[in-house]
Amino acid sequence: MSIMSIIHLPTSLRTLLIPIIAATALAPLSSGQEILVSGFNSGVHRYDFETGAFLGMVGNVSDPLGIVTGPDGNVYIAEEATDKVLRFDGTTFLLIDEFVADDPATPDDENGPLDGPASVIFGEDGNLYVSSFNNDRVLRYDGTTGAYIDTFVSDGAGGLNGPDAGMTFGPDGHLYVPSFFNRRVLKYDGKTGASLGAFIANAAGELRNPRTVVFRTNGTVLVTSQATNQILLYNSKGKFIRKFINPNYTGTTGLAVSPIDGNVYAASLNVGNVRRFNGTDGSWEGVAVNVGSGGLDLPVFISFHTNPNLRLKRMSPGTINAFNSMQVQGGTPGNVQAWLIGTTLGSVPFPTCPHMLMGIVNPFVKLRMANAAGNSRISATLGNDLLGTTIGFQVYEPVSCRLSNLVVQTIE
Repeated sequence: MSIMSIIHLPTSLRTLLIPIIAATALAPLSSGQEILVSGFNSGVHRYDFETGAFLGMVGNVSDPLGIVTGPDGNVYIAEEATDKVLRFDGTTFLLIDEFVADDPATPDDENGPLDGPASVIFGEDGNLYVSSFNNDRVLRYDGTTGAYIDTFVSDGAGGLNGPDAGMTFGPDGHLYVPSFFNRRVLKYDGKTGASLGAFIANAAGELRNPRTVVFRTNGTVLVTSQATNQILLYNSKGKFIRKFINPNYTGTTGLAVSPIDGNVYAASLNVGNVRRFNGTDGSWEGVAVNVGSGGLDLPVFISFHTNPNLRLKRMSPGTINAFNSMQVQGGTPGNVQAWLIGTTLGSVPFPTCPHMLMGIVNPFVKLRMANAAGNSRISATLGNDLLGTTIGFQVYEPVSCRLSNLVVQTIE
């Protein structure tokens, strides 16, 4: 039986449900959300999402760059000055350990060929991926122990020159890396690390010195262009659409889309603050973190902690004539979750969720009830008729206005 027959709902119910999904959301969550900002000269700072008030520091970090909240809820920070990744408690923000570090007492390089760590992100395999800026590589570490596994993207592969702190895994499962020195965003196979060429071509849309790449839930892509003081908008194929913000924002570096209000938050190395831009049209909406707040100096990258979005994993194994399964995590226990599934990708706004954008047009809907952990799952055996079909998946929780990441998967 194919997945389309599994997920198909009667037309009358499907027609009724889509307006409900679009119109029944309550006010977006706030739930203790914080903005984490790495000040290159001042450490990692914490700010209240609602007010921008300074809340304190995340430990003591020298020359911090990338920040990520891991699957365990703890905070991982790239410390460029020491070639380490530090792990901090996600509640107390005290240092747990040097998660990735070389032991000077041994002849081995426990952190591998790490030289200038910039980006830190977790893959769906649970491992930690770190961009090594000074030798143009991406390295992979065990997501539980921090042990070095291998060089995932080899030295300069695909023309990589300056892999910056804002790399990310896209909705297709592949790795996208801003190549700072040659004005492009490069794409790598998410399983093997092999080069798949340039996702955004050299200087496309006047891109210069890209720092951060962010896929939105509708599949479009935002990229900070530091040298042109811009945030640029591209489609899911890497084609330039337009400049996202107006006027320019001098020295734009870090970028994040809030899972609470859907707005775009960006840090400026030159201005020294974090600004908020309308998530739909890019217009300026105000200052989220003031210049010098809490001693902030040279803000470079930002992250949200914690992230209330639903977290959707890719279909496994994603092949025909096999039993396939997908799981979403991070929902509200006992609440209805609407699985949105379709083959037409696009941009669909949720009217009552400001700036939230769905990536599937006219989806089929499959309802699931979240379990006590807030998770739900769909499973099916895929038939031959789906071979080569590209399908988009998202999960939406109407009661809380939460939307998952978009997953785009081609059935093999």
